[in-house]
Formats: sequence, C-alpha cells, structure tokens
Amino acid sequence: MDRKIYNWGIIAPGKIANKFAEGLKLTKNGQLFAVASRSHERALEFAEKYKASKTYGTYQELINDKKVDIIYIATPHHLHFKLSQSCLNAGKPVLCEKPSTINSSQYKKLMSIAEEKKVFMMDALWTRFHPHIIKIQELIQAGELGELKLLQADFGFKAAYDTKSRLFNKDLGGGTILDIGIYPIFLSLLLLGYPEKITVESSIGKTGVDENVGILFKYKNGAIANLSSTFLANSETRANISGEKGQIIIPGGWFKPSSFKLIEMDNSVQQFEFNEKDNGYQYEAMEVMKCLDEGKLQSDLLTHEFTYRLLQLLDEVRMKAGIKYREDSMNF
Repeated sequence: MDRKIYNWGIIAPGKIANKFAEGLKLTKNGQLFAVASRSHERALEFAEKYKASKTYGTYQELINDKKVDIIYIATPHHLHFKLSQSCLNAGKPVLCEKPSTINSSQYKKLMSIAEEKKVFMMDALWTRFHPHIIKIQELIQAGELGELKLLQADFGFKAAYDTKSRLFNKDLGGGTILDIGIYPIFLSLLLLGYPEKITVESSIGKTGVDENVGILFKYKNGAIANLSSTFLANSETRANISGEKGQIIIPGGWFKPSSFKLIEMDNSVQQFEFNEKDNGYQYEAMEVMKCLDEGKLQSDLLTHEFTYRLLQLLDEVRMKAGIKYREDSMNF
C-alpha cells in the first residue's frame, strides 16, 4: 500500500526552520507545502528555496489552509503556546519547536485541548529521535552500564550579545535554560528520571535572563547529574553517562547526530558509529508522520506526560535560578 504523502506547513522561516526544511527533504513521505511569515517577502524567498507551493503573510492563513496536513512552529518561545493552541483548535497536527511552551501550566492547557480535539501534538526536541540516543537508551535498559550513578552534560556557546535577540530578550522567552539548558535537563530526565533534590547557580545578565547556569540534580539512589548551559563561552558540549558496570561517552556536540563509545570495567571499548554529518531533523518529522499513519495522538518516544514533566523540571530550575517570565503569572 502506498504511504500517504504529508503536506507540511512551516510557521516562521528562520534559521531553525531552514534546518528542518532540509531534513524534511530526507523523508520519503513528507513535503514542504506552505510557508507563513509576518514578512510575506521572507515567506516567498523560503518557498522558492525549498519549492513550497503556498506562501502566507499571516500565520492564521496557513493554519486555515485545508491542504496543510501538519504544521511545524519555529517562532521564538513566547509565541509557541498561542500558535499551538490555534493549530489544535483548527484540528491541525502540530510539531512545535522546543520548548513547546514557556512553562508547564501552558503545556497542561495544550494537553487538554489536544485530548479534547483528538489532534496530534509533539514537542520538536530533535535529540530524542536521533539513532545514537535511542541506542544508548537500549544499552542502559539492557543493563550494560548497571545502575546509573553519574551524568555529566553541558551545552554552551559564545553568543553575540544583542538585547533584542531571542536569546537575550526576556519578553521572547530568552535565557540559556529554555534555549539550550533544556538539552542536558532532557537527557537527565530520560535516563535518571525526576530528581529528588535540585541545586542551581546562575549568572543573570542586564536583560534579566540567565546567561550562565550550573545545575546539580540528586536522585533517590544516590545518583548525581551535573549539568550546565551558557551563552558566555564555547563549551565542549559532551555527555558522560557512568554506571556501576561502565560508562558511555558522547563527544562534543552530543545533542546532535553523533557516535559514542561504551567503556566497560575491564577498560574494553565498543565504538558505536552513526552518520555524524546527518542533518538530524528528519527523524522528528518521520516520527510525526509515523504516528499519524498509525492513528496516534502522541509519540511513544516523546509522550505528552514526559514533555509536561520536562517543563515542570525546567520551571523548578528557572525559579531556583531567579528567572520568572510574565507567562508565569498568567492563567491558562
């Protein structure tokens, strides 16, 4: 039986949307159909580059297009909730760039709408779907490392300072925790679960966002997760996962398509190779279409409940770092 070809719509054709559009070309059953930007000229340029059929100068016009099967939202963080809400209310499956919402309260509202409307929704946390992460989880679940005791993961880069950019503008949901800290925090939640104790040290910049953050999670079994995120310097962005029987080392750029090595107690090494030059964005798109083919309303790999717990954890880390957004005071 021929597989359904899905028409994708992209909202906000920025840097991340370009990467996603490149990844979409690597799928067998997804095609870019429509693009929406507040600048119609930008939408036209993006559509020409990726051979999209339709362009719109407003987001709602794309949401209303009956020929669009799935919508990918690539706006700054502060717009994620309202746009996802509009998609769900219109009956449109939605893949929203991480984090899906500013806080867990917003996401809980989206969960309710998705359930009521029976519409698919997923967070675009691309790392979750990469082959190396899936393999690592399989090895851990098979007991290759024994009980996990230590996780070390970082994500940092020297960002060009611009008070109006989405990285530093608090009104846009700026700060390292939501933008890049989410990655090591995600890895800790995936492999170790929710921590028993959370300790956070942070440096807050002139615009009121976190620019440098150190995080320590402690778990009931005595395990520790040592995590960090920064806009002030380039870090190695590697991850070490250590257990009683061995360790896994993911080299620099661990959150991207990567290879890794498993080191056992006798110092024997197994190297696991994957395509490190892989675009990586095709996997989340493939997961969405696979779920839709199977009639699912959420992904088994990245469930609504997991995303909700991740956002709760991000909320706790933010509060301990001294970061509160206006959305935290709103009712949803």
